[in-house]
Amino acid sequence: MAEAPSAPAATVRPGPDGTSVSLAGEIDIAARDEVVAALASAVAGTAGTVVVDLSAVTFMDSTGIGCLARAGRDLQAGGRRLLLARPTAVVRRVLEIAGVAHLCDEATP
Repeated sequence: MAEAPSAPAATVRPGPDGTSVSLAGEIDIAARDEVVAALASAVAGTAGTVVVDLSAVTFMDSTGIGCLARAGRDLQAGGRRLLLARPTAVVRRVLEIAGVAHLCDEATP
């Protein structure tokens, strides 16, 4: 019997200069509701930057790109910004293909 893929994890942590969102697992249609809720919470809960840590994301499709793009638009409308931190090589390639790799924070280790 095949093991079911692990559910994605989305953790939101407010901070003094913005909010951090850590995503993990596969970010696809099955994870959409959880990811949207986490990003919406981060957007609503900060007057600063939202940093999304992608270091534990193993897969991302267009659904994930859409979730990130929506959060980015919502933040930009309020004069804030979205940064994508520590994407894996696979996720970085997806971001490059989608034309949003410029949102990656190169200063993040």
